[in-house]
Amino acid sequence: MRGPSVSRWPWLGVGVRRLRKLTDCSLWPWVATAVTLGAHIALIKSAFTSLCELADLFPNPTKEELYAVGLHFYGHLLKDEASELDLVGPTLPVIKLLCERGFATVDLTSPPNQSLAKAVHGLLSASLQNIDETRARQACAATTKTRNNLLAVVVVLTALPPSAKVGREVVERACFLIGEAALGEGEVRKTALYCATSLVAAGLRGSASGVVQYCVGRLMPCLVELVARAGEEGRAWQAGEPRLVGLTEAVKALGLVVGAVPAERRTEALSVVMPALIMLLQPEAPTAPAVHQIGLKQLLALAAQDAASFRECTHTLEEEMRAALEASVRSSVGGGAKGRGMQVERRVEPRVVLKSFG
Repeated sequence: MRGPSVSRWPWLGVGVRRLRKLTDCSLWPWVATAVTLGAHIALIKSAFTSLCELADLFPNPTKEELYAVGLHFYGHLLKDEASELDLVGPTLPVIKLLCERGFATVDLTSPPNQSLAKAVHGLLSASLQNIDETRARQACAATTKTRNNLLAVVVVLTALPPSAKVGREVVERACFLIGEAALGEGEVRKTALYCATSLVAAGLRGSASGVVQYCVGRLMPCLVELVARAGEEGRAWQAGEPRLVGLTEAVKALGLVVGAVPAERRTEALSVVMPALIMLLQPEAPTAPAVHQIGLKQLLALAAQDAASFRECTHTLEEEMRAALEASVRSSVGGGAKGRGMQVERRVEPRVVLKSFG
């Protein structure tokens, strides 16, 4: 990547070269250890903060180029897997700083040299390539690299202003890799699910960019499939398990999406989400398992949110699903052995659902 012109400011070139040496581990004259890890992290944060302060002193296009250089150099850290020490996780806020401050100081309406937009695209593409290279490997350094690059992609996407543009192919590839990892196994699964739910939550905010809003639609199938799978795989899951925590977040994300859909399309959204939630229900179990409680709680919340749309959707359910939903709701208010496994805080919600069955 071409750096900013330094003919007018020779000392600027010195600073840029020092930053490159700091972020490229292959150029270090020292060996990072657990003892010095904290100092390295603090140094990296300080260096990039200073770069931002320095960049703001310059006019465009030099200012934009300096922010682009910062993103490019941070990509060196994302690529490294020579050390098992994690320098990226604690310094990810650097990416947010560079994106937010960089785009805030660049006039995107004027004819720019687009070096910052190109740097963002380059960082995203490099991160996706890093994930492709390491996602099938199980070594500790490879797992850490995969996890950090997934997080870096989410930080970039959520830090971009609405006016920023990102290639559709890059966004689609990012969502695919996040969804694939969230549905997979291993240590990366939890991080990928966090990335998916974070993008969905960010995409539903009023100030969300079109890029993040687009991610919501691309990630919905992943979340629906994850919930549906839990109906089969999660029967023996015990309270407190990490998988249950992830399932709870996925279910909440689906609920947020339904709530954000315009009222005239809410029945359509419920017809996608409700079958997956009903698959969590196990009304025949002597004691309601944890996945049952998670699914029923969200179904009751959806019914309370829009009773008319919920009622309309229940009429389109397959008979088996409709029966499972009705039995689960009746048992939750019946006080029997099944009902004791599911404590419902607001009794009005089950009554709303029961009206859907006559």
